[in-house]
Amino acid sequence: MGRCKLILMFCVAVGIGAGLATYCPSATPQKEIAEGDKFYIPTRLEWLALEATASAAQYDFNLANARFRPDAGTNTVTLLVTYLDDMPHAKLDRSLVIMRRVLYAVAKTKGWDGWLKTRETVRSITEVRKGQP
Repeated sequence: MGRCKLILMFCVAVGIGAGLATYCPSATPQKEIAEGDKFYIPTRLEWLALEATASAAQYDFNLANARFRPDAGTNTVTLLVTYLDDMPHAKLDRSLVIMRRVLYAVAKTKGWDGWLKTRETVRSITEVRKGQP
């Protein structure tokens, strides 16, 4: 009976060792990971800007471009808007209000609205084409 236990313990030890060699990163050679497959954790600002941009896309603002950009180290998300030259200012103002609401709604669902700051950069398509800041 003792010999059977010894053989069983040996088999278990060998099996565990083989399992560790299979799953232990230092025991097996690693193949090169493609740049696009490398692990990345976005910051809260990056995630918030991405999700707010996606959420705002469901609205038809009739803008040339509208997106949110995270400003690292500032707790600030900047709303970047490029509007068409013939857009009435009242419609532009309504669009900005809705986009701010979208941003804060997304932030609130995550509990991030308490520290969030916002900034806006609003330019006409003509200003963008001329390269004006």
